[in-house]
Amino acid sequence: MCDGLEETVACLKAARLEFSPRFLRCKEEAAQLSSQAGFLLAQSARDVFYFSGNIVSEMALFRVGPDEPLIRMMEASRAVAFQLLAALAEPSKSSKGRQALEEARAQRRHVQNLYEAALKGLMNRRNSVDVLKTREIYRSAKLLADGLARSFRPIEEILVQ
Repeated sequence: MCDGLEETVACLKAARLEFSPRFLRCKEEAAQLSSQAGFLLAQSARDVFYFSGNIVSEMALFRVGPDEPLIRMMEASRAVAFQLLAALAEPSKSSKGRQALEEARAQRRHVQNLYEAALKGLMNRRNSVDVLKTREIYRSAKLLADGLARSFRPIEEILVQ
């Protein structure tokens, strides 16, 4: 999941509106996750790739390039994913794991704040078609972060065990 988000951010920064082999490999690995990883964690990983794919394909379809608010939202989502990975890397009942999870929650709140600021910024644009296109892309970025947030509870349960 982290590699896929890393690749999505790199794609947006380079304004490449196509899927790299690395992204496709990560997406396939996420699709293969089983209940062994826990249903909610597996679903969260699949959601991340689904919405990452939506962002890139919508940008290509709408002929809209990445802008600074979108890149900041995706970078913050990437930070959430890395904090979740750090939490999972810690043994159960670890204070470091709980701290990483709290940092992930803080980053998720940051994504929400960035999303709200980006929407406010859209209201200053004159072209309503561009506003609608860009808002849809921002919405996919927010839904990606929501998918990451769904994994908070199962990770917390793992850390408590």
